[in-house]
Amino acid sequence: MASSSKRPSLQPGTSRHFATSSMVRYGSFDIATIPALQQGGTTLALVGDDEGLDRMREIVNSAPELEPWRAEVERHLSDRVLFDTILAVVIENPNCLQTDVKTLAGMADGRRIATLIS
Repeated sequence: MASSSKRPSLQPGTSRHFATSSMVRYGSFDIATIPALQQGGTTLALVGDDEGLDRMREIVNSAPELEPWRAEVERHLSDRVLFDTILAVVIENPNCLQTDVKTLAGMADGRRIATLIS
């Protein structure tokens, strides 16, 4: 969208307002999953959207009720770096197998690499 006035406000404090209004309305903030924070961050990392990841971190840090998702957001930030590493490995080794990427990237554990590749 060309104009930011057409987008919903994501200003710092908006998530705090949402959490507070949810607590007032329902008596607690007991949301167990927030897909935009859980899967959306991986997508942001894969497309290289550093601004989006920073924004996600800012939003999660703006409300104590979102604390359970802070580690998830940090993992997305790590995924961003790991994805760049995977890309460099594949560029340097164009015919490598997925099972070789872990070793070529110098990683001890290839589970996150496999998730990002798939």
